[in-house]
Amino acid sequence: MKKINNQFIIESSRLFLRAILFDDYLELMKFHNNANVMRFIGNGKHDWTVEEFDAEIKNHTKDYDNGYGFWTTVEKESGRICGKCGIIEHIREDKTSEVELGYLFGNEFWGRGYATEISLAIVKYFFCELKKEQLVAYTFLENSSSVKVLNKIGMVKEYQFNAKGHQIVRFTINRNSYYSDKVTDED
Repeated sequence: MKKINNQFIIESSRLFLRAILFDDYLELMKFHNNANVMRFIGNGKHDWTVEEFDAEIKNHTKDYDNGYGFWTTVEKESGRICGKCGIIEHIREDKTSEVELGYLFGNEFWGRGYATEISLAIVKYFFCELKKEQLVAYTFLENSSSVKVLNKIGMVKEYQFNAKGHQIVRFTINRNSYYSDKVTDED
């Protein structure tokens, strides 16, 4: 993680994350208004108005000062915006708080390994830079691509539940398991 102009940057070999700018809205709204992209995100809403989208972005960027939020995801080689990814505070129904990994890519960027690549960088940042204890992720069971990503990055299925006719899977990774899976220089 680097800090440039007081903006957090997480980078992987092909991508980098930066603060969401107002100039990003049109590109990011295209992804949010694509039914195929949004079918496994939240309630599947894909008819965002500018006002709704602005409120969503403000919610996803409110914790930048704490070192987390959703960031614009940019391809290094082309400079194109390909989605938004990050970690946000999630308030559960029981009013407890947890930090959740999330990612959304335009469908023209699917199948390139980007979700796995940037999620690995986010997990490393979460444990090594922020020194947090547990990261969660939720996905639809039928979203097999996302289930594969979460498994590849070391997250473990904790349980699943039904929400509005969909099976939702909760994945977790904690600090101890993250570090125990890493090979150190002494090994």
